[in-house]
Amino acid sequence: MDWRSKPTCPKSYPGLPRLKLKSSESLSDAPLSNHLPPESVKQQVTLVDLSSLLSLAYSVTAQYRGMGEALRLLSCPSAGALYPCELYIQANGIAGLSDGLYHYNPFTYELCLLRQSAGASRGLIFYISAIFHRAVWKYGSRAYRYCLLDTGHLLENLLRAAMSLGIELQPCYAFPDEETNRQLCLDPEREACLATATSDPVPQPPADQLAADESALIAASRCAKDDLPPVELVEVHRATSKPFLRPLDLTPLACGLPKPSTGVGNLGTYAKATQHRRSQRKFTLEELARTQFDMLLSLLAGLQADGVVRLGIMAERVHGLAPGLYSLESDGRLKLLHAKPLANELASACLGQAWMAQAALIVLVWANLPALELDYGPRAYRLAHLLSGQLGQRAYLAASALGLGCCGIGAFFDAEVDQVLGLTPDEHLLYLLAFGPVRK
Repeated sequence: MDWRSKPTCPKSYPGLPRLKLKSSESLSDAPLSNHLPPESVKQQVTLVDLSSLLSLAYSVTAQYRGMGEALRLLSCPSAGALYPCELYIQANGIAGLSDGLYHYNPFTYELCLLRQSAGASRGLIFYISAIFHRAVWKYGSRAYRYCLLDTGHLLENLLRAAMSLGIELQPCYAFPDEETNRQLCLDPEREACLATATSDPVPQPPADQLAADESALIAASRCAKDDLPPVELVEVHRATSKPFLRPLDLTPLACGLPKPSTGVGNLGTYAKATQHRRSQRKFTLEELARTQFDMLLSLLAGLQADGVVRLGIMAERVHGLAPGLYSLESDGRLKLLHAKPLANELASACLGQAWMAQAALIVLVWANLPALELDYGPRAYRLAHLLSGQLGQRAYLAASALGLGCCGIGAFFDAEVDQVLGLTPDEHLLYLLAFGPVRK
């Protein structure tokens, strides 16, 4: 890493007024689940609701000193705690807030108005972008994967925060990239929108006025003196910016999965789970209870990703489940792929991260990328990684709610790890997460 080009974080807009947010003093008691009951949906969203949503989804949850400076951790995981993601909100008809496009600063918990709206329809759009150099600084051209995974983490947390507050949001993976980046006043060479989440109804494009000179807003995408991403990353992003070849038709990973057994209880509240979420890797050799495994699987299986990614479980110490590599089938069955222990081989293929082998299980996400590209076009590469990040966030939240540990791994030798898992030549691992009991 070149410390002379260390990226700044977060983004700032000097000279523009900022609105300090205030969230509700009481945490939402909504459970960590896959569904929002229709009777819980709010008809009117207020500024307090929006503030609470942002506090839950993307705010500082811990601070400590390291490397001679104050380090702050956010409610969403990020590779290397580099936080490449930026969040923008088009807010129309929110009680207590002027209509417009805002940038959200998760470190200061403030909104900055970028565009004033006039005559816009009521609704919310959340835009998640990534400033590439923040991840490139440490991970090089592989950083695009990390940007997508981190975007998936944040997208999932936004959806769950909204659900816990009775706000309907839907993920949107298909949007006009060039038009969206222009609307957000991004420097397309350095920053790009990767995912959005919208309310129902979706607000229509407003007649608006910029809060500052457009060139000044675009310049805010810069985060270091030498911050242009490598050519390889730019080419991949350009390819995945093309529209899907056909509309997406996503269904849950496992519609037929039985619900956790009676008496298991639930995973507690989403608010507590996201506040206490941490990446933890001090795993013990303690066995994972089957009820805990069932609740993890139930949360993961509800993601609408079937036909895009495959979900696997490498079980080492799960009560009532023989060690081995399993795939979750659409009908809810766990299909045994390999019965031999793979933990040490997998850890070796993941750059020798031996601590992984101590975990009770490892969650695996892979995809047939060539088949996806034929079906949906190059944008499917982006989609598969976003969904992988969403699954990762669900695993993190489940671990937090159950008092367990979870740590995502995106660093591995691609060919070697695919070989260890016995994937076909067209299948490729996208993400894996170690999960299980940890030392307190």
